[in-house]
Amino acid sequence: MPVAVIVLLVAIPAGLLLIAIVGILAAIAIPNLMGAVDRTRKVQTTADLHRIAVAIESYSADEGFRPRVGDGSMAETVAPLLVPRYLDTCPVNDAWGTPLRWESDGLGLHYTLRSYGKGSVPDDENTPPRSYAADLRVVDGELP
Repeated sequence: MPVAVIVLLVAIPAGLLLIAIVGILAAIAIPNLMGAVDRTRKVQTTADLHRIAVAIESYSADEGFRPRVGDGSMAETVAPLLVPRYLDTCPVNDAWGTPLRWESDGLGLHYTLRSYGKGSVPDDENTPPRSYAADLRVVDGELP
């Protein structure tokens, strides 16, 4: 057999082996990378909710009550009351790009600031509490 044929017979299986190894490594790495991205988004959204809650409590200290606005998105309800006096900029979307929600009793006593999480839909009885799809919320200034 000529040397060129022998080299081809050895090189083809080696190339296939290399492709298989790269495929296995990609199958392991990609889900871990996606998990890291979701963890980062959850941490960023939690930090944004905390920052808004601190601004709301500062507003409450000055005004004597929390914002007296109806339910809706942050951009339509509370953000205009907080910028620029309490926040330079107010996050109005979570890290997944979904609008943050403001829910209030309308009296300035109780509120919930909510992100719907990765799923962008409200929790239901089937949502695992520690999943990235679970709602993130601040209730009356506290992270539950």
